[in-house]
Amino acid sequence: MYQHFALPLLCTLFANVMASVAIAQNTSFEQLRDTVSEAVERGQIPVQEPRFDWSGEHMIYTIKPSCDIDPHANPMEQPFSAMLTVAAIRKHRYVSRDAARFWDSVLPKVEREIRRMVDLINRRRLRQEQLAEEMQQASARIGQIYHKELDALARRQGKQGAKSPARFRAIHGINVRPEPATATVKYMRSGAYLLHKHFKGETPPWNDSKWETVPQNDIFRVGDKPRFWVKWNSGQQISGLVPVRPAGGARTLVASPSRGFEWESQ
Repeated sequence: MYQHFALPLLCTLFANVMASVAIAQNTSFEQLRDTVSEAVERGQIPVQEPRFDWSGEHMIYTIKPSCDIDPHANPMEQPFSAMLTVAAIRKHRYVSRDAARFWDSVLPKVEREIRRMVDLINRRRLRQEQLAEEMQQASARIGQIYHKELDALARRQGKQGAKSPARFRAIHGINVRPEPATATVKYMRSGAYLLHKHFKGETPPWNDSKWETVPQNDIFRVGDKPRFWVKWNSGQQISGLVPVRPAGGARTLVASPSRGFEWESQ
């Protein structure tokens, strides 16, 4: 038995983003902000809506990234992910005048950190590992901005402060089984895919180096939101974003030309 994962033409949702690190490094903060804001507002990029629970002694907030990233592979993925979060807040959390006033005081501080990240990338003075470390430190500062401002807001509302669930980069061990088996399976981080698409205006081609070939009959590691592309020897193919949230702990993804992607039940 399989638990079917619907893929309602996600290929067409992700129109217009970018490909190589070189192109990303020539992107200004304004280009990044405007491109991401427009794509999120139009619904071209699905984003994680921030969640806030005011029911307990503490206000519990959850601000999750909308894509998997690896700043060691492409440092621009870090500011891209941070800008997606800003755009998600502007789209979903401006629900009242008070909310708008609060976020109008917070988001410019976050955007200043994003601008610093982009400027640091464009100066090209640091080695790749140093740049990745700078990106991660900037991301930590952004997290501190959100926490400080939300904690103060919660205390003004009579709470004991704000808390957020522990944040970590989720890594999952899965395997992919194409049916029939005569197929090649590739995957890509969703952050790398979105950057390519929204700044280069095309789907990353099959031979793009960011596509990694999935080992046959073996466990491999992916983030929460990998993108898969499967080609069969018959010429048939399927592709799509497949979040790793299978019920029952399933860790085998079955790929079929007729059924699409399905998590195999345990």
